[in-house]
Amino acid sequence: GQDVMALVYEHHGHKINLVVSPRPAPGPGGDTEGFHVVSWQSASLAFFLISDADESALVRLRELLESP
Repeated sequence: GQDVMALVYEHHGHKINLVVSPRPAPGPGGDTEGFHVVSWQSASLAFFLISDADESALVRLRELLESP
């Protein structure tokens, strides 16, 4: 197995999971069984936002997390 870090945010009653793992990580973003997945990579880490919240909320959170 591989160690990962997970944080949970709440946005308008929806839980948003942020999972951070060492690169390389499997698979791109998309929709899976009613959940949206937004993923990106930076340096040696892979990031995944997973939630049933609107995908635009995940994209906005990604933008906030990536901003300096």
